[in-house]
Amino acid sequence: MLTWFSFALRRMALRAGASIVGAILMLVGLGFFTVALWILLVEMRDPLFAATVLGGIFLGVGLIVLALAMRHPRRKLPYGYPPAAPAPPAAPAPPAGVGAAGVPGATMPGLMGALMQGVGAGMAAGAARKRPPE
Repeated sequence: MLTWFSFALRRMALRAGASIVGAILMLVGLGFFTVALWILLVEMRDPLFAATVLGGIFLGVGLIVLALAMRHPRRKLPYGYPPAAPAPPAAPAPPAGVGAAGVPGATMPGLMGALMQGVGAGMAAGAARKRPPE
């Protein structure tokens, strides 16, 4: 298990490093592209025109990125698990006596059933708490 964990950690580090290097290279390219566009616009008109055009482009792209980041998903995502199929009818209860746990009337299947019921109730409560308000 430790080998798998170290492999996964190494793969995540390589992905993160490659992403950071890619982002830096894209920023350098954007800088050169901006300078080239500035030179082109200054040759066409004057520096005020170039600054206005570049400022408008960066402002517009920034507003579009913010709008995309703040939009809400249009489709509803399912939360939790789908409803379970109804349980088959339970077997008749054993006679009251001392069960496997030393508790009167407690049998191992009964204790496991109670445990699973509690786990299911906890999962349902957690899923209900995580749902966003509609």
